[in-house]
Amino acid sequence: MNRKGAAHKRQRRVMNPSFSPGHIKEMNELFLMKALELRDALSAHLGANPSETVNIIPFIARCTLDIIGLAGFNTDFNTVKNTNGEKKDENPGNIAKQENAGSTSDLADAFAKSFRTDQGYAIMQILLAWIPPLRSVLFLFDSTTRAAEDAQATMRRIGKQLVEERKRELGFLPPKADEQQSQQRDAPSSGTGKDLLSLMIKANMSPDVSPEQRMTDAEVMHQIPTFMVAGHETTATGLVWALYSLSTHPEVQSRLRTELYTLSSPTPTMNELNELSYFDAVVKECLRLNSPFENTLRIAQADDVIPVGKPFLDRSGQLRDRIRIKKGDGVFLPVLVMNRLEEIWGPDAAEFDPERWFKLPEATNSVPSVWGNQFSFLSGPRSCIGFRFAVMEMKSILYTLIRNFEFKLGVAEEDILKTSAIVTRPMVRGQKDKGTQMPLIVTPWTP
Repeated sequence: MNRKGAAHKRQRRVMNPSFSPGHIKEMNELFLMKALELRDALSAHLGANPSETVNIIPFIARCTLDIIGLAGFNTDFNTVKNTNGEKKDENPGNIAKQENAGSTSDLADAFAKSFRTDQGYAIMQILLAWIPPLRSVLFLFDSTTRAAEDAQATMRRIGKQLVEERKRELGFLPPKADEQQSQQRDAPSSGTGKDLLSLMIKANMSPDVSPEQRMTDAEVMHQIPTFMVAGHETTATGLVWALYSLSTHPEVQSRLRTELYTLSSPTPTMNELNELSYFDAVVKECLRLNSPFENTLRIAQADDVIPVGKPFLDRSGQLRDRIRIKKGDGVFLPVLVMNRLEEIWGPDAAEFDPERWFKLPEATNSVPSVWGNQFSFLSGPRSCIGFRFAVMEMKSILYTLIRNFEFKLGVAEEDILKTSAIVTRPMVRGQKDKGTQMPLIVTPWTP
């Protein structure tokens, strides 16, 4: 995420094959398998109390964490199944604590501690990112910071083991003499060679890649938390907001369910899912209206001039038709503004309307985008490399949930607030002490 210039291009070139359309197609069965586990876990949670109000966040978070464990490292964290049979939680808004309930994976636990989603995350993480000297100070006085540092050390240790293990399995390192020692390591064993980490190592060690263009083991290892953030946290957030939109628009939810049931199988192929036109429009509209990232930042690597679409008056009252930036300047990219700009999307830009995707305004062609004429996955050389993965993961989970449950908002619509801490999460007005929440009335549905 933080690499620049030639180093970023080199890493991107090595990682691209792991996110190819063909490989994502192979992942579809995995996505649906975990989606069905989520269906069963949610049904078990409801038990004899159908139409119960449920905070859907931890359920979705567990599912996406399990998916990235398998897809990224061929490791099943089993957080969907292993929930210790809990029905309630004292702090249902804390995904970091809930999503690993019952999990015995050190990697999953370390990830949760490193990327906390309870209160205090936003300000603290931003300060640590922008003011590195604070890290050593907070390490002495703040238990949360110490826990996060310890967790990241665990991630580095297990990440190193994972990389070494995959290289041995793929034949790039000689096997260890002591096989028993290998079995006792923290890092789980693979063998399929189709997880993202294995594919990246194979691409990196390919004869077509010159030695100077290859990523170091440390660089490969550092992709592990990147995979987990991108494949787990952002997708979970996008799904939660998608269920919110469908809960507040029952007519859309009903029409979508009807289309989903035109497929008889609970495990359709990727092509079958992509052929559902209204489903595709719903997913695009959900990500346009409530992108997991509301904005991001880029740092200029050289002096440059940015032309603007419309002249503007600067602070001194002079009319400008371009913006001059200097090397090192920060450039704010307003993702949500681009996705809701009336000049692009029309006067109903702030409304949820999947129908717009069947008659897009011509102005949407001007949006820099790698998917869906929107800015949610950015564009250019630093666009989201895993956008295909994220879209198919979302489709697989929504396909399963909407076919099996009806969702209604459990509080007044105006009581759902947004809080941005890297990604944009929901909270309930007057319940900040409970952290992030999305209370939904969930009712089993059968055709």
